[in-house]
Amino acid sequence: MRLNNINEYAAYCSQCRLMFEAGEEMFSWEGELVCADCFDALFSELDRYDRARLIGSRIINYRRPGRTPVS
Repeated sequence: MRLNNINEYAAYCSQCRLMFEAGEEMFSWEGELVCADCFDALFSELDRYDRARLIGSRIINYRRPGRTPVS
């Protein structure tokens, strides 16, 4: 956030540098504020393992029980 010309605080998206409007959603990403569009773009760049960890999903590798015939 920084002080703009009319002595009000203004916040900017750390990715696209656009100023947030009153009531606009902001998201924190690695200690910075980002707009909704940039948040979506950053989130989509995560691989499935990172997304799974974020929601608390366990990653399990299937192992066929011993001596089970493969069809």
